Parts: sequence; C-alpha cells; structure tokens
Amino acid sequence: MQELPEGEDLNRVIGQIEAATISVNRDIREFPILYYLGGFAISHNSREALDDARGGIARRVRSLVTIPNSFPIKLNHLRLEAERVSQAYDYSGHLKSHLPHTEIVTDELVKGIGIAGTPEEVVPKFQSLIDQVHGLNFTFFLRPDGKGKKRTFELFVNEVLPRLIFNNTL
Repeated sequence: MQELPEGEDLNRVIGQIEAATISVNRDIREFPILYYLGGFAISHNSREALDDARGGIARRVRSLVTIPNSFPIKLNHLRLEAERVSQAYDYSGHLKSHLPHTEIVTDELVKGIGIAGTPEEVVPKFQSLIDQVHGLNFTFFLRPDGKGKKRTFELFVNEVLPRLIFNNTL
C-alpha cells in the first residue's frame, strides 16, 4: 500500500518517540501514544468533506511548516502554498472551517495532509495508518472538522470503522 504523507509524519513521530525510549533503555510498546489527525471529515459528497476539513488542514499546515523537519517530503511541491496558508492562519478562528484563512487551502493540500472524502476514499488512508502502528499502544485522536462534525462521526462509525482491519496482537 502506498505510504501517505500523513503516514510519513506518523513515521517521523514514532521514530522520535522510539529514539527517546531507547535512550532510557525502555521499549516504545510500554508507552501509550496519542496522535492527532487534523483535517478529518467524511461525507458522501467529496466536495463537502474537503470543505469541512480546510480549517483543520490550515492548523496542521501551520505546525508542519513551523516545526523544523516536519513538512512531508512527498509534499515539497506544495511547500510554498503551505507557507502561504501558515502565514495567513488566524488563531481567532482556530480550527474553524469556512473562514477567510481557509479559503486559500487548496484541495491538493487537503488531500495530501488530511483524511477527507467519502467513506470509500478514506478507508484506505485509515487502514494504512492502522497498519503502520501495529504492535504499539496507539490511539488516534479523531476530531472532525467543519460544519459536518456529527455527519463525519456517524459515517466513520457506520461506514468506515466496520471496513477497517485491526490486528491487535503484539
């Protein structure tokens, strides 16, 4: 399965945690890890999901641009665009979609950094991330973005979660 840019960031985070645990002679599997997935929205209408995710993506892009060595290499072609979004981010509308600073977040940034789309479009992305954390004490923090938060949760529970394969053996 193709590694997604979100997966690249996940690998970076896991690598940092693993290096820290090794430096104190501990095993990474001993520690619970919480990973925030910004830019999360699901709808039967892809456009609606992409629009809902823009606020979370704007915030996520700000972090990826300002934290050294965290911008996904596979998205370097979007780096200048991401820097414009980061500079325009307005904390008074923190994580809100449908605000002026989200208007410059393109579909390509949303698709590259977030998990937004129809249930059929997001299942492979979630499955890829789940496969990457196999064997770890790992939790994904899912905070839906935009006006369709309830819709996103309902679709996740009813149409995405049943399709995901969890292998909980260590």
